[in-house]
Amino acid sequence: DTVLNKIAECKMPHLNISRHHYNDLVNKQILELTDTPYDIQHIKSIIGGVYGSTTRIRLQCVLIKGFIDDINSIKNYLDWVIEQGLDNVAFRGLSKLKESASSESFETVEYCNNKAVDMFSVLKDISNDPDFKLVAQNISDHYTYEDWLYKGVVDVHFAYSDMDILEE
Repeated sequence: DTVLNKIAECKMPHLNISRHHYNDLVNKQILELTDTPYDIQHIKSIIGGVYGSTTRIRLQCVLIKGFIDDINSIKNYLDWVIEQGLDNVAFRGLSKLKESASSESFETVEYCNNKAVDMFSVLKDISNDPDFKLVAQNISDHYTYEDWLYKGVVDVHFAYSDMDILEE
């Protein structure tokens, strides 16, 4: 509570919280936790949590095959976000890595390569879904960002990178 009160006091614009699944048990499995280290409703009671509050909560969710990996699981996640009274989510693509270009372990490289979701397929499905409205797109040297509005309620940010360009 002391940290949350300091965040509210300094009026930090937003607080990112890693939340890779809407189901607590699955989220704990992904993060390899024995317990969820936070209670979103408690955090909201101190900082506000939504646009116009002292501090806005942004949930960060990495798209991982077998978990949140297609339009249906994304919509389930976003509907859960609405139930929580939140309005800001960032979905990030899991970057495929090359072992020769990475300081990461072989297991990490293998995990990323096997669990990466085809972001272009996901975004194609989203672009054809009436629950989503494109707000903005920013294409930089190796990152692409797309901002969408879900059901007129949730700001949804998609970010993905092209590691081949980054390596060059």
